[in-house]
Amino acid sequence: MTSLLANIENSQLGYNLLTSEEKLALYNGIHAHRCKGSPLVLIATIVFVISAVLLLIGSILTGFPLEGFSFVLDIFLPFLLPGILSLVLISAPLVMYALQHHRGALSKHKKLAESNYLQILNYCQSQKDNVSKKNVAEFIESQVFLSEYTKSFSYVTLLQTMKVIPGKDSPNASVHDSLIADGVDLAKDNIYASEYDKEKRDRLEAEEEERIEQKQAPSSAVSSMLT
Repeated sequence: MTSLLANIENSQLGYNLLTSEEKLALYNGIHAHRCKGSPLVLIATIVFVISAVLLLIGSILTGFPLEGFSFVLDIFLPFLLPGILSLVLISAPLVMYALQHHRGALSKHKKLAESNYLQILNYCQSQKDNVSKKNVAEFIESQVFLSEYTKSFSYVTLLQTMKVIPGKDSPNASVHDSLIADGVDLAKDNIYASEYDKEKRDRLEAEEEERIEQKQAPSSAVSSMLT
């Protein structure tokens, strides 16, 4: 029954659950996009700065011409023309190619995030006992992440996963979405947290839960006496 419900929700969301091999292929594809796009951005930036300097010099010389200077030979050809051509023929195309790689990486990130959400949702639905955000975080770290992921990539993919969780008013929202969001946040914090930080956080949360239970105990005792 749980599996059937999960399949129905998956079809309504339009998300696809990926295999480990498919996730690894997306990870490698995203890495390839970054490797190809980043140098293009760097080169385009350098060319843009050089072009801006040439155009600035050309504009200054045009506004304040020196005696004996020819506009075409001394200003346009050595400064303005190279600046314009480098912007149009080099910098702009490089930026366009870099944007294509950026969009490709974002598209793959979205597919991966959607699969992450479905995988976590199916886990929550399959558990008979109450699931805590710590359980969800441990599941993410052990089952959702691949061993090939770097820390920075794991962090980014969880940020993207948060974006694909349906909103509260969405018809596709699940009763587990709040728990999933808390679990994703916890797993995200764990990526760069030290063991000391994790132990300190767990201790503070346990103390907070204990205080809440102590506050609820008298009220529940009074209720039982009245009934």
